[in-house]
Amino acid sequence: EILQFLIDQWMLSTIVIVLIALLIYGEKPKKYKILDINEIINILDSGNTIILDVREQKEIKNKIKSAINIPLSDLKNKINDLDKSKKIITYCQNGVRSKTAANLLVKNQFTNIYAIKGGFDAWVKSGLPVEK
Repeated sequence: EILQFLIDQWMLSTIVIVLIALLIYGEKPKKYKILDINEIINILDSGNTIILDVREQKEIKNKIKSAINIPLSDLKNKINDLDKSKKIITYCQNGVRSKTAANLLVKNQFTNIYAIKGGFDAWVKSGLPVEK
């Protein structure tokens, strides 16, 4: 009976199979947000944040004021040094490694994770203050 139903309702059967495949193999939603500079400023204004610079030490000439530096290569080992109760904004030079860092934080049960779209380059281009 089931086989005959599947044959008779081939279109419905196909749709159900495709939906099941998408649920199983589809793209998993990100649990962090990639925000532009204006949205990041709003997060910073709300307080209770950590700004996490994931660039390597040799790359850093300037940084966002009050940012802490934990290079992406060290983040796994130092992840427990971060406060899970705070919002964490990750950035690198151009925004690529900060997404990897954000993903790592999410996998370690951090919530309220954000990455700066365009990274430090976007911050500087916006004319926002930096420090040495």
